[in-house]
Amino acid sequence: MGKTYVILADGFEEIEALATVDLLRRAGIDTVTLSINKTTAVRGAHGIEVAADGIINPAEMSEAEMIVLPGGMPGAANLVDCAEVVEVLLAQHKKGGRIAAICAAPPWFLLNSDCSKGSMPPLIPALRKDSKQAVRL
Repeated sequence: MGKTYVILADGFEEIEALATVDLLRRAGIDTVTLSINKTTAVRGAHGIEVAADGIINPAEMSEAEMIVLPGGMPGAANLVDCAEVVEVLLAQHKKGGRIAAICAAPPWFLLNSDCSKGSMPPLIPALRKDSKQAVRL
């Protein structure tokens, strides 16, 4: 089984990210946390700072079994604004790999990224009003 990557952005929901990492690792799944920042330091939505295992690099993630996106705000919005995250998700989707997006992450991506083209309809249409980018459905 390949690696599972949990991608962290400033403003991530701590319980959604850290409980997921804890459960995956307890289950024996090779799980790596990655920061979208220039450093491994990532601050959660409630001010808890964590050190990710590494920094996102799409070239090193081609063998991913699963990509996990925690929700939280502004974490989900920061994930959408990261070109590397969008690149990784499009590649994962194209190869039929697993993507697990939690809480605010799925609707935020569906409403605000190229990942949504030809995909499911938005789950929470009200987020359109909060979008920093144009909706690309």
